[in-house]
Amino acid sequence: MHDEIESELASITIAPLARDWAIEYLDKQKDKSQDDNKKVADTISENIEQLKNELSGLTKIRYRDLISDEEFAKNQQELNDKIIKFETELKNLDTKEERSIELTKDVFNFAVYAHAEFLKGDDQTKKNTGDIRFEPPIIE
Repeated sequence: MHDEIESELASITIAPLARDWAIEYLDKQKDKSQDDNKKVADTISENIEQLKNELSGLTKIRYRDLISDEEFAKNQQELNDKIIKFETELKNLDTKEERSIELTKDVFNFAVYAHAEFLKGDDQTKKNTGDIRFEPPIIE
């Protein structure tokens, strides 16, 4: 089993220079993505503001007794649901991509150091390194 793990780790090992290039590239992509996310965030914020204005207008209409309580409650709930949906999107906008980039960096670091750590490590280090599953992480 030791030889199989050592062989697998050797097969995925990359040079530190390759890792450095990949991480630099990821950071550049992250900067571009942040610019794009800023535009999306601005649009989502505008949508939220528009929905809040609609909610305020709906309240004024109800106050003037131009719509029934049932119609007001239904429309109010729809607007509140949309606001919550957009606020959640806004909150999660950077989270998924940031997590994905950080996991990718972790994989590159693992590919650089795991083989050497396995070879020179004590039994616990070898066990920990060998216990890592080579499956892509799931990002939600």
